[in-house]
Amino acid sequence: MLRKLILFITLIWTIFISAQEIKVVRFGIIPGDNSAETSPRQDLSDNLCALVKVKANGLTGLQFTNKNQYVGDVDFKDGIYYVYIPTVTNKLSFSHESYLPGVIDMTLFGYKKSIKGGKTYEAILEPSSLKPSITGISFKISPHVKNGIVIVDNQETPLNYDGILKIDCKEGIHRYQVKVENYKPVAGTVKVTNRYEPVIITLQPQTVPVNIGVTPDYAHVYVDNIDYGKSGIIQLPLGKHSIRVSAKGYLDHVSDYFITKETNQISAINLNKNKGKVETIYPVEVYVECNSTKLYKNNKAVEGNILKIMPGTKCRLSDDNGNGDILKVPANQRKNMRIKLSDGHITILEL
Repeated sequence: MLRKLILFITLIWTIFISAQEIKVVRFGIIPGDNSAETSPRQDLSDNLCALVKVKANGLTGLQFTNKNQYVGDVDFKDGIYYVYIPTVTNKLSFSHESYLPGVIDMTLFGYKKSIKGGKTYEAILEPSSLKPSITGISFKISPHVKNGIVIVDNQETPLNYDGILKIDCKEGIHRYQVKVENYKPVAGTVKVTNRYEPVIITLQPQTVPVNIGVTPDYAHVYVDNIDYGKSGIIQLPLGKHSIRVSAKGYLDHVSDYFITKETNQISAINLNKNKGKVETIYPVEVYVECNSTKLYKNNKAVEGNILKIMPGTKCRLSDDNGNGDILKVPANQRKNMRIKLSDGHITILEL
């Protein structure tokens, strides 16, 4: 069994190696080419060098690693490498970042003795086909939303709820658009190189001016637990939202409203006095910035990156690798929070 495993690994390795090599398919003198004489170079003994024109099917970035094997700099023009070698040289080593190193062994092509100075030779290399590197765009979009689409070069892709989307595309400049219901569309361009290029987008909600009349008039309006200021004309985001109206000495008013482009007013709200001095406490929304594909609360995966946590409580937040920290929400916390979970530590960004 062990022997079969070793043979299998050896076979796979052999296939991998052969797929990454540059083969030397020909080496020989070029009849009638006197380039080595018209543009000569001498070795350290003042002997005339031979010139080897190395052709590698247009491959750029080829390096000749052993400087003892050639004289002067290697020139590259019109897809050909010009290498001057002393007559005592019969091997020429080369390398490339995408291939295994190789050797032009002239003895394998009948040149077992010294080659001739002042003569021009040709070496034909054949690089094996490389699988194209996987490139594309990696989108990270917040807040997490439903029914969104990402358009890259006129091709639509549905947006995942977690806001993370990878789209394969070739290297170069690409145009993208992000369209989500009730949010302002986002458009831009991105240059893709040899990797997934990250694009981070924070969506901005579409809003309409809505008149909210409240008694008392100094009451504050909270939309999804975000303080929008005192009552009056307020720019409210489109869609369904929980609206809470609060004033000191009064009981809170909480109700769900569906805001459309046609909404311009919410019926007058009269707060009742808090005679018994009862305070209603609501969960705080905690926005978590995290590079993890999943977020875990008390070791249980949660959807999205927005958590609702009661003031005065705590929980453990962690990432895909189990790295986490304890989040404590202050007992007097009433506004939403924004935090960052990175390398197992929580940083408070906004209270």
